[in-house]
Amino acid sequence: MGIKTSVSMRNQINNYSSATYLKGTTRQTHPNLSQENTRVLSFLNSAILLASGAIPTLLNANGANTDAALAAASIPAVNRVNVTYDANTSTTELGFQIASNGAYTGAYPEGTVPDYSNEVVIIVDGWNQITTGWQWYENGKFKKEGWLEDKGKWYYFRGEWMQVDWQQIDYKREKDEKKKKYYFYFRPDINTKTMRQTRGDMVTGWFEIEYEGSLQWFYFRGDGTMVASDWVHDEEDWYYMRSTGPMLKSNWKQGKDNEWYYLKSDGKMAKNEEIVVDGVTYIAEANGVCTEKGKSNAGGLSFSIVQNLIPISQAHRPGTKMTPTTLTIHSTANINSSAKNERDWLVNPSNTRSASWHLAVDEKEAVMAIPLNEVAWHAGPANSSSFSIEICESGNRTKTLENAIELTAYYLKQYGWNTSALRTHNDWTGKNCPRILIDSTQRKQTHETWEWFVEEVDKLL
Repeated sequence: MGIKTSVSMRNQINNYSSATYLKGTTRQTHPNLSQENTRVLSFLNSAILLASGAIPTLLNANGANTDAALAAASIPAVNRVNVTYDANTSTTELGFQIASNGAYTGAYPEGTVPDYSNEVVIIVDGWNQITTGWQWYENGKFKKEGWLEDKGKWYYFRGEWMQVDWQQIDYKREKDEKKKKYYFYFRPDINTKTMRQTRGDMVTGWFEIEYEGSLQWFYFRGDGTMVASDWVHDEEDWYYMRSTGPMLKSNWKQGKDNEWYYLKSDGKMAKNEEIVVDGVTYIAEANGVCTEKGKSNAGGLSFSIVQNLIPISQAHRPGTKMTPTTLTIHSTANINSSAKNERDWLVNPSNTRSASWHLAVDEKEAVMAIPLNEVAWHAGPANSSSFSIEICESGNRTKTLENAIELTAYYLKQYGWNTSALRTHNDWTGKNCPRILIDSTQRKQTHETWEWFVEEVDKLL
């Protein structure tokens, strides 16, 4: 910001031309009757205005590069002086107003400097703080309207003043055919000691603002426009912004796909977890779609995925969160067990083995036993970064494999992955699993190899 000061206009100079009183060290505007006298800024030594009694006189100019002159009609009195210092050229210019007719003389063209109500102000190129607001001076005039970029930050002006707080502005985003009205927010930070604005730059990203009697989160795009009635994807989480801008919390939102999504108390969309809303338990899938526990959700598949999560226990579901980066395929090695049977075995008291899985699929349905963002004990080093699908070996093998291929493609699409994210249990530990795809003695059809399985999945992506 620029340095601003004022010349004292009282009789404290008393006709002594050697006395040059200025307030030149405080970054603010002072009234013309101020009694604070401090040292003269070095760059103003050649441009001091002396106001003695009723007749103003320019003293000690010392060849300063100014066109300043006093209008000697009747006995005028100076009621405002504007001094502009250009740090690049080290030159100072004066402009002042004659009270008798309000005319400007000196370095400023008529009408380019606003009236500051009898204050004496030094105007510098760039930022100038007048009373509690900010103005921008450049190329001999003040910024009147529109946008200003300074040091990588954006500001907005109306009527020569920098705007703060909420502003509705006509703006054309890249997707728009013409300008529309968008809301922007400009930081209104106040220095509580001086009660003057200290910021004013445009906000982007998350910003907490008081709204409806409490602090609420809003999201502003990279161009500053406020997001409303739309989703925000931030890192790994999704949020929904209400029509008036605040983040939606502890509430349901129906998507354009007619599916229902739940926004938790922190605004994050529920996913890969079990939630309780109004006493009802729901299962939120990896894509956020919520289904009441115990009910099926086809999810666009030709069969149902039944969410039936097992309780948390160290042996089978430790409850440890993880972010999956791959999908591991297994087969159950049990020719008599369905997906439902496999899930029931996980909670059978006689099952003391520390082994588990996320999904199992058979010829009729798929069952989810553990959320996909939690650890399951299924493939040694894969447990902390991969979720699993168990392919049942009972029933109609051809139909079961068709369902497994469809289920695998479904989840790859949910995570935005391709088949390079697929792994076998054998890849992680060397175990003969999924044996119905990698062991020729366990296949029912000779073409049912791992390579064939991956190719079939890829056709559905």
